Amino acid sequence: MAAEFTVNFNPNAVMARIEGAEEAALARVSQEVMDDSNLYCPQNEKTLIQSSLDNSDLNNGIVQWVMPYAPYLYYGKLMVAPNGSAWAKHGESKTVTGTPLNYSPDMNANACAMWFEKAKDIHGKEWTETYEKELKGGI
Repeated sequence: MAAEFTVNFNPNAVMARIEGAEEAALARVSQEVMDDSNLYCPQNEKTLIQSSLDNSDLNNGIVQWVMPYAPYLYYGKLMVAPNGSAWAKHGESKTVTGTPLNYSPDMNANACAMWFEKAKDIHGKEWTETYEKELKGGI
């Protein structure tokens, strides 16, 4: 005895579900990237970390630290004005030296240069696993 059945396939609905799962997975991983990176971010008054909270666009996978001194701290090399001072006048250019910055452990014992790279080395596999889990769970 043969049975008959009909399969209705809606490719637009499938694509919408996949795209929704991708967006949710990206936002979740971006949150983890930011949180984990901030574990190694230098702190003084926490304005640098706060800038990541205020300026990142997690839904689009953008994590950023937006302060004038952020690149200086991120790359971790002393920059000096033409007179050799670490302080520069407004509009004055600085030159990067080979001298590494020293990060105070007072506010964050884990603070280091290139804090995203440090977080990626330690947590990168977890980020991949989170993305895959979120993507599979949303489909």
